[in-house]
Amino acid sequence: MRLRRFGAALALAVLPLSAAAEPPADAAILDAFGRIAFGNEFVAEADPRLQKWTQPVRWRVYAEVSLGGGERDFLDRHLARLERLTGLPFAEADRWPETNFGILFVAEDRYEYWIDRYIEPSRRHMVARLAGTACLGFLRHHRATFAIEFAVAIIPVERARARGLMRSCIAEETTQVLGLLNDAEVPGTLFNDAGDARDLTPLDEMLVRLLYHPSLRPGMRRAEALEAARRALLSLRAGK
Repeated sequence: MRLRRFGAALALAVLPLSAAAEPPADAAILDAFGRIAFGNEFVAEADPRLQKWTQPVRWRVYAEVSLGGGERDFLDRHLARLERLTGLPFAEADRWPETNFGILFVAEDRYEYWIDRYIEPSRRHMVARLAGTACLGFLRHHRATFAIEFAVAIIPVERARARGLMRSCIAEETTQVLGLLNDAEVPGTLFNDAGDARDLTPLDEMLVRLLYHPSLRPGMRRAEALEAARRALLSLRAGK
């Protein structure tokens, strides 16, 4: 979550690189993966576990403020991109009861309301602080397996537009709730507070592909996941 956009996903109650830049080196990718997939800048966890989706993503948009055509087109393209990177089916849900990923484009004066509605009750003391952000996301995972069961991205439209962050909010929030929870001071990623990226970078795409490699399972501890990620990266580099 950035101070500019405050975008890291927090847990719910449980139920760019430049065009001329070289591809990130393996060591940099693995370092970024460990810091972004296992860190949490707001809630310290003694035993963090890998979290990821294992079921199809059924998303639905709720818009208190209408989206411009370019904004909705960007969202649709981005979700299709996430489908390619994860290998998971992404489909728009016909009804809210069928939805496991809500994407909320909300009015300025309703942002705090939506944060309060979705945040874990034990973290309600954070609502006022989070209400100062440009956008954010929450997720909920299974208590035992750590598979993600539900997520929501909340974007206050007027605020994001005024800061020139509408597209980066869409890209960051819908990606972080895949399980890349932490913002970190890592060069070349959208999830860097001090960075200038406005969309997924080559490093970000590789992080998503790594997270959703079949050898990485939800519930893995950091050391186990990093070793699996190292092997998975070799496989991905070889085009397998």
